[in-house]
Amino acid sequence: MELIDIQEYIANFKNPRKWSHIIIHHSLTKDGNVNDWSAITNYHKNVMQFADCGYHAGLEIVDGSIVYQVGRPLDLQGAHTLGMNDRAIGICIVGNFDIVAPSNAHYFLTANLCKAFMGRFGIPSCNVLPHREYAYKTCPGKLFDMIRLRNEIS
Repeated sequence: MELIDIQEYIANFKNPRKWSHIIIHHSLTKDGNVNDWSAITNYHKNVMQFADCGYHAGLEIVDGSIVYQVGRPLDLQGAHTLGMNDRAIGICIVGNFDIVAPSNAHYFLTANLCKAFMGRFGIPSCNVLPHREYAYKTCPGKLFDMIRLRNEIS
């Protein structure tokens, strides 16, 4: 999905909730250059018994290019961060950033996705946070630089 598509999706969403935060995650799996997003959604629905994908949006490599993926509708509470699901948009980047550092494109495209959400919902950059601030995890990965992401957002 191209950037303009996700921006239009966000801008045109009819009944959004009042969002105040964005939580960044990684899938903790290798990005296989296929549609891993459907596997994440299937896992959330069929194993975790969620109504839909727990994240509202994501990024993954498909056929050699990083693409945006749409997850849970923006009018529904997320299922990604205990204690924050009612006010935080969940973004998951497919990959294991404990082992492999995100690419420049990962940072750039994640920042663009965050900026689209921030602009639509009035979310300040200080409220773009890593999942690790809410759970005993490294998420979005030991090698994911949140300072760099915030600089990209600025």
